[in-house]
Amino acid sequence: MKLVEKDGFVLIDDHKVEGFVSDKHCLKCDEKVIYSEKFDSYFCATCNVWLEDHCPDNNCKYCVNRPPKPVTKPNIEINLQGVNDKNSLFEKLDEKLIIQEWGHNWDALNDCLRDLDTGGFTNKYEFPLSIKITNWKQFESDNSEEFNIFKEVMKNQANEHKNNGKELTVSFE
Repeated sequence: MKLVEKDGFVLIDDHKVEGFVSDKHCLKCDEKVIYSEKFDSYFCATCNVWLEDHCPDNNCKYCVNRPPKPVTKPNIEINLQGVNDKNSLFEKLDEKLIIQEWGHNWDALNDCLRDLDTGGFTNKYEFPLSIKITNWKQFESDNSEEFNIFKEVMKNQANEHKNNGKELTVSFE
């Protein structure tokens, strides 16, 4: 695990936390712990546990939205460099999302993404989940209609998961 502290943030691999690396150490693994400004609490990134209990105030702005684990992973990056058509896009999605035995069409992709939290067609992912699509501009330029469908499927799934109380963030960078 790589920790980098800079400008009021701590980067834990690809996970960014507003806070700082403390001089305190985890009692279990003896690694330095991190203070989260957002949740006003210390945690161990190595053990991925909060080191402080929720406070008794049910309206506490820090505790009410604190996730069960401090390092919310996985973050998935899908690099579309070299993807030149719908079939190669589906192959890339197979590889990055570990999709198994699906129909390789837009409706089937929608079904697979709907089941990210159960592991129906893919690995079982914990939420909140972030999917970052990179190097997509050439694919969009060469396949604008297919790209627009792909983007719409991803956007719809983010909204559907949100409506079901799960956070799926999809970004095109």
